[in-house]
Amino acid sequence: MGTYDRLLDYSWSLDIVDTHEHLMREKLWIEEPRDVLSDWLQLYFSCDLISAGLSPGNLELVRNSESSLSFMDRWNLVEPFWYAAQNTGYGRSLDRAARDLYGIDGIRKETIEDLNWRFLAARKDTADGRKSHYNYVLKEKSRIAVSVLDTVIEEMEETPDTDYYRPVFRMDWFINPDSMQEIRRAGDEAGIPIHCLDDWKAVAEFHLDESIRKFGIVGLKSGLAYERSLRYEKVPAYIADSQFCEILNGIHPRSVHVTRTVLPREFQDHMMHHILSLAEKREMTFQFHTGLQEGNGNLINNSNPELMINLFLEYPGVKFDIFHIGYPYQKSLGVISKNFPNVFIDMAWAHIVSPEASINALVEWIDLVPANKISAFGGDYFFVDGVYGHAAMARENVSRALSIIVEKDVFDFDRAKEILHWMFIDTPTKLFHI
Repeated sequence: MGTYDRLLDYSWSLDIVDTHEHLMREKLWIEEPRDVLSDWLQLYFSCDLISAGLSPGNLELVRNSESSLSFMDRWNLVEPFWYAAQNTGYGRSLDRAARDLYGIDGIRKETIEDLNWRFLAARKDTADGRKSHYNYVLKEKSRIAVSVLDTVIEEMEETPDTDYYRPVFRMDWFINPDSMQEIRRAGDEAGIPIHCLDDWKAVAEFHLDESIRKFGIVGLKSGLAYERSLRYEKVPAYIADSQFCEILNGIHPRSVHVTRTVLPREFQDHMMHHILSLAEKREMTFQFHTGLQEGNGNLINNSNPELMINLFLEYPGVKFDIFHIGYPYQKSLGVISKNFPNVFIDMAWAHIVSPEASINALVEWIDLVPANKISAFGGDYFFVDGVYGHAAMARENVSRALSIIVEKDVFDFDRAKEILHWMFIDTPTKLFHI
């Protein structure tokens, strides 16, 4: 047995830490109407289908499990584009899930109805209490000890099941609030009347501490790279306060209408610095989306991790967990992680974005970055079956990269096993105090 196969076998002996998921509760998953097309095309591969030429309108028809179209009519709409995009990491992840979870050898016209039947049967077994599909996928097949869950804390009714998850808290809406109604609601829940920026900061701190107390959050998360540049300038408080008060002045306090806020860039920058200072006082890890954004037609230059260097410098007490290898800026992220003790590389999502880029980046990082600064896996899926396909590819990619290094005589097999253990378990465990 070669080095790669031995490392891969070792990786499958481990119950790993998953740094990033968006999974809904299993109870909600079985209550909502869905089939395999509506479930598996929520994100990622659907973007490749659009890129391959599927129209957005037809994608919505394919996703709609309650459509008047038959299941096979919906499949026929998507089939040529599915075939064209099946080579991508997203497509390969779904093929892997179909094979290993449902015994279906490849997704195509001849197999799609059988795959759907088995998918629906798994949902029925879960609904009837015969087995838990989440347990089967996450524990039995994926061998995930625990996943860091990126969810909307404000909408949670209870702490996520700690057998499966540890939650992080998004504070983006304190940086760029959706509406005056949301600002008022947050203030009411905190018992703090909002008249100025200092009040809003106090509200943000209250909600952070409540999330720690009530839900046991293990870190913070920002996804603002979807909306704006990751460059957050140092803005004086009086400028941000003036902008915030201008919004407050323009809204009647008894208005029941949802009034969208458009807070200027300077306010957002100031609030990001404030929230980072709160994280630093609490010695929290802060996850940041960088690199490729999900969806079609995004502004990739907004999400270059190089834009955050001023933050890395100013907040040495914050551990920055930089997502998605910063793809396609993975070389820059390697240099940044080498230079900054508080910057860590997270391979969440990366293995299905580009398996080859993930392998190549890891080989290069081993030359460049201390080996205890890389987390190997975060599934980053909204649907549970995708997590397995991604976890399998991650184990293969990390094993492949480390085998290349062993075969170059950089270090031996035992050292490769140690580093693999660090990346899949030890580093994320320490980052999130799991």
